Amino acid sequence: MEKRGRGYSLLSRQSGAPVARLRLTTDPAKVQVLWWDGERWKAPGPFGTPTMTLERTLDFIASERAFWIHA
Repeated sequence: MEKRGRGYSLLSRQSGAPVARLRLTTDPAKVQVLWWDGERWKAPGPFGTPTMTLERTLDFIASERAFWIHA
């Protein structure tokens, strides 16, 4: 994990490619989750940027294939 810009980037251990970006929210218990589309950070689905607890975020990233396309 690296602090970059307005959030923390999770990088693939194997390739070093970006996997996800976590942005802090006004609620210290929650973060916003973004995915790297190969060019920029975007919402991982059609319903906007999800906000959830860090615990739930890690499970969400691990289980969603879209996060691992460019990894």
